[in-house]
Amino acid sequence: HVRVKGLQSALGYSLSHRRRMIFLVNGRLVENPELKETLTKAYEGLLPARRYPMAILWIETQAKGVDVNLHPRKEHVRLYQEKDILTPLREALRKNLYQERAITKLHPKEQEVSHEPMVEKEEIQQESKPDFSSFTVSGLRQREEEKVEQVSEPIVPYGTLLDELRYIGSFMSTYLLFEARHSVYIMDQHAAHEKILLQTFTRAYEDSELYSQGLLMPLTIPLGIEERAAWNVIEEKLTDLGFEADLFGENQLIVRAVPHLFTQSQAKQYLVDFLAGTTSRERLPIEELVLRACKAAIKAGDFVTTLEVTELINSLKQTEDPMTCPHGRPIFVRLTRDELEKRFART
Repeated sequence: HVRVKGLQSALGYSLSHRRRMIFLVNGRLVENPELKETLTKAYEGLLPARRYPMAILWIETQAKGVDVNLHPRKEHVRLYQEKDILTPLREALRKNLYQERAITKLHPKEQEVSHEPMVEKEEIQQESKPDFSSFTVSGLRQREEEKVEQVSEPIVPYGTLLDELRYIGSFMSTYLLFEARHSVYIMDQHAAHEKILLQTFTRAYEDSELYSQGLLMPLTIPLGIEERAAWNVIEEKLTDLGFEADLFGENQLIVRAVPHLFTQSQAKQYLVDFLAGTTSRERLPIEELVLRACKAAIKAGDFVTTLEVTELINSLKQTEDPMTCPHGRPIFVRLTRDELEKRFART
């Protein structure tokens, strides 16, 4: 039997290191790299690159399930039930995050102090005090009633909020403005479209539903000895992704169709880059492919019509987490009525 309870940092708060990941096993403060990795993975895709969450987790388990004899001071432990603990723990942590508000709020900068601080300031990537949500997992089943909620700002399901957004305009052909719940919501159009493309492509890949678009003029890619060897290794996998290509002679590849999410130039560059250094790869780098496909997303500065805005919102509703982009950055920023009235000294 295993019981886990603790506090985890809310989305929008992060550090550049993992030193604020604290674990207690059977009441003993311990170090365990697997627990740190599990906590990090729970926030995967929800925080920017090289940013880490904060947490304090209490883990109670039978003494025979823990080896504390790895360190003279018993600070390092080995969990014999890792498979039964880590995966459910990661899922519980992530579920708790999705139940929290994932929309970043704008906070006025606090008045700066002229003198130098005597203690070095912790590099927390949020201007206000970090927010933590609590949870308890008994037998690795989450008890939702234990989660802390703020009465003044109830948690709203993403789908419900997206249904209520009313489009009111754009700023610099980069940010889309919406009104709902006495607040202004600012959406990064590129981040939103990028998230939609990533999920569309990933689902199609996982469900084997990718399709090809034929090219009016086939692409010709020159091959050296290493590139030809690479093609022999990865031909089947590239075909599964939607590429249709054949060798022509000894040193050319003729490409007649590419995945539907690629432009012709993107497809050619991807193949050139991939063939140039992948002769020993056995797995297709789907993450890199997705990132290249996402380059087709709406860019900052692109004009977006009202109909396209509606399509963006409807497509976001179908994503797993419509509030963060593939790189962990926020898609929406919220400015409340109270914050506006404070800025205009109306309160």
